[in-house]
Amino acid sequence: MRKIIIGIITVIVLAVIIAAIFSRINAGSSSTQNIATESHAETPGKIYAMPTSTTITLGTPHGSVTMKNFYLSSAGAEENFIVLAQDDAYQITYDPTTNSFYLSVQQAPYDTVRIQAETDFLERLGITKTDACKLNVTEGFGNQQASLSFCKSSVIQ
Repeated sequence: MRKIIIGIITVIVLAVIIAAIFSRINAGSSSTQNIATESHAETPGKIYAMPTSTTITLGTPHGSVTMKNFYLSSAGAEENFIVLAQDDAYQITYDPTTNSFYLSVQQAPYDTVRIQAETDFLERLGITKTDACKLNVTEGFGNQQASLSFCKSSVIQ
């Protein structure tokens, strides 16, 4: 009889231990999944910590570029984009998720407005044309896209 009671207690203890192990495994995998899901779900509306120094440095494949902190003088934000400038003629935005700038020329004559947007871009960031060419910048006008007009790779697509 004593052996039967010890056997039953052993089976119960083993069952509790196995249940606890499975419970932890399932809890660990579900919280990992929730973290990944929550992280992914928050990405589109993610709020980035705004730098407060007067200058910021962006790393690029072509070297680092130190510039004025455009977050401090931005015109606001739209979705994931920081709006540096916006008017009827053009819009300048920055996407912190891809470390990319966009100059959208919205008014003809495109060549003239493009030069105005590029000049404003350089002045707002306080950088040279050489440094600007190190950055990931796309210009859009009409149905065309290009890099900055003064960069070597200013190919219109």
